[in-house]
Amino acid sequence: MELLVALLILMTMGMVLVVSNRLQRRFKLAVVEDTGDSDIKIAGEENEPDEAAGNSEELDELAGIIKAEHDNGNIERSKRLAVQLVETVFSHDIFTHGLKDQELLLQIRLLITFTVDVCLENGLPNAIDAQSAQNLFYEQISLRDREFYDEIQTSGAFSMYLLCTRSEVSNSTSIGKEFAALCKKANDTEYTHLGKSIFEYYLKLCADKIREANFVKQ
Repeated sequence: MELLVALLILMTMGMVLVVSNRLQRRFKLAVVEDTGDSDIKIAGEENEPDEAAGNSEELDELAGIIKAEHDNGNIERSKRLAVQLVETVFSHDIFTHGLKDQELLLQIRLLITFTVDVCLENGLPNAIDAQSAQNLFYEQISLRDREFYDEIQTSGAFSMYLLCTRSEVSNSTSIGKEFAALCKKANDTEYTHLGKSIFEYYLKLCADKIREANFVKQ
C-alpha cells in the first residue's frame, strides 16, 4: 500500500527519480506519459529469483521515504528552493554586472550552475529531496534559456569541474584553475582567482538558502 501511494505521488509530480546509490545500480523510477495516461515502470537489471525478496524490501523502504518526504513538506521545499536558485544563475550579481564579454558570461553561468548542482546533491536531507530540486532546477533553466541549457549538456565543463572536486588539491583552487582554462586563460592568476571566488561565493549562498528553507530532517 505504501508503494502504491508513493508511486501516485511521483505521477502527480511528473518527475524522473534516480534513487540512492545503493538502489540506482538496479532501479530507476520513471513517469511515462502517453495520450493522457500515466504509468509507472520500474526499469533495471534483471535480478535473480533469490534477490527478489531483498529488492522488494528496498522498494518498500524507498516508497516509505518518498511518502514521508511528501507528507513532511520537504519535496515542496525542494521545489521552492530550486526556483530561487534558478534566479541566481541568471541574475546580474557582483561577478556579472555590466559584463560585456559573452563568452566569459557563459563560463561564469556554467560555474554557478555547477556549484548549485553540487549544493543540491550534497546539502539536502536525502537523495529524494535532492533529485526533486535538481529536476525542477534544470527544467526551469531549459524553459528560461534553451540555448544555455543545451550548452550545459554539451560543453564538458561539468565533467571537468567534477574531476576537480575529486582532486587532492583544495576544491576551490582546482576549480579556479579549470575555470581559467575553460576561459582560454590557463594559468592566468586573475581568472583563477575569479573562478575560485565564484565557486566559494555560491557555495555559501546556496548553503544559506538551504538553511533558510527549513528542511525537516528525519
